[in-house]
Amino acid sequence: MLADNYPAPAPTLADCLDVKLAELSRAGLTALWIEACEADLAALAVDAYALMLDPDPGVDRAWYAGVEIRCGTRELTWVFVKGEVEDDPEELSAHIVSLPDPPLV
Repeated sequence: MLADNYPAPAPTLADCLDVKLAELSRAGLTALWIEACEADLAALAVDAYALMLDPDPGVDRAWYAGVEIRCGTRELTWVFVKGEVEDDPEELSAHIVSLPDPPLV
């Protein structure tokens, strides 16, 4: 058992992505796909539970929490959703997911 004053472990990108997906779901939005830069995709792959690869070796696809995840060209990780724009429920929007800034020492 850890002492009460032992600092909590720093959140991982998977933790932050889980929080964002839950937040979007509670807001009634549908996550269509996730795009992650190479570094973020590698970080998620390190968390063995985080990514589910397609079992067909001829298919280059993966999923995170049931949402297709792709390697993108943008920095950071983006979750693309629909349902956020009132006037057009089919319009796409995106939310950035990133690790919190480290605390200043």
